[in-house]
Amino acid sequence: MATFNDVSTIMQDVFEQAIGAEDIASIDFTNIASLGDYIMNSAPNGTNDIIFGKLFDRIGKTVIANRLYKGRYEFMAVDPFTYGFVLQKIHVSCLEARESGKYYSGNQADGDIYAIFNPEINVSLFANAKSWEFAVTITKEQIKSAFTDAKTLTAFINGIYTAMDTSVAKSLEDNASATFATWIGEHLAAQAAADQAEEEKVLAINLIDAYFTETGTTITPDQAWYDADFLRFCTSKFIDTKRMMSNLTVIFNDKGWEKHTPVESNHFVINGKFADNIKRYMQSDVFNKELVDMPSYTEVDYWQGIGKTGDLESRTTINATLPSGAQINKPYIIGAMFDEYAVGTTLYERDTVAIPNPHRHRTNHFEQCMCGNFIDMSENGVVFYLEAIS
Repeated sequence: MATFNDVSTIMQDVFEQAIGAEDIASIDFTNIASLGDYIMNSAPNGTNDIIFGKLFDRIGKTVIANRLYKGRYEFMAVDPFTYGFVLQKIHVSCLEARESGKYYSGNQADGDIYAIFNPEINVSLFANAKSWEFAVTITKEQIKSAFTDAKTLTAFINGIYTAMDTSVAKSLEDNASATFATWIGEHLAAQAAADQAEEEKVLAINLIDAYFTETGTTITPDQAWYDADFLRFCTSKFIDTKRMMSNLTVIFNDKGWEKHTPVESNHFVINGKFADNIKRYMQSDVFNKELVDMPSYTEVDYWQGIGKTGDLESRTTINATLPSGAQINKPYIIGAMFDEYAVGTTLYERDTVAIPNPHRHRTNHFEQCMCGNFIDMSENGVVFYLEAIS
């Protein structure tokens, strides 16, 4: 049975950090995956409307300042009819080679060719659903005096619907970004645990440490954004990692299972500023740009939020409590490369419910969302980050 959780509080916390209303602070992502009060307040009594308290009886042009918003995490969307409420994933381990006996003769035993050779299988279930809603009251009679004609009144009401659609679009984007941030956090935590246990895994790569290992050159996180040699190294590292993940290996997932990610199934998401710097500092002084191009990628501007000033540290930081119980607070996360089956979100339902109140000449509208998010640590994935080395 799928579990259902109301995540409206998480969605609001993510929303406020995403738009820069709040600084980056710890958010509890434990359940995220299995995831203008400045207008007319001093107006004279009786001059603004009785519903919103902010519309004036007026003559003149009215501009409805709302634009429809479109989210940026379409790469994480999966088909709800394919994935359903409960997603079952079955992994069959590679078989072990055994002695053939094909060329044996005489009295050498063939072994029991009718024995049962069961493969090792692992089954994972992803069963969860997250829900939240938005509500707004639409009135007509009580606010007519604020508008000069029916066309402007209709535009105002359409603006309310646009705000509703924008709220839903932004919440779906925030749900996806929170899920992706959680996946990144889990990989960083798993790599830290593997390092502590001295296990060989490649779940997260400190690009500064890798650069020092290869070139013997030290660089700070602040310098790394603008150093052409370092950016050239990063591009090479991204290309090499994507190619390596297409091989059958056990090092790019936390379970140690045999996995490979074909190039066409490998998603690469990178901080937009870092991608811009690679193009500006590296590709601008070469003739054959195709030789230094990064693998195909999607740009995002932040993982958890932009902070109140939009600074790089805030935009590249994840500060959260994870479903595994780990705590993560890591700045300068540059990007991530992952199998299409590693993380995703699906919109199970988006319902619009209208409840009229004829006596009061108003209608309450509710937009309700239900999503399912999954994070699979048995699938290939690598996180790239910048951290100073001692």
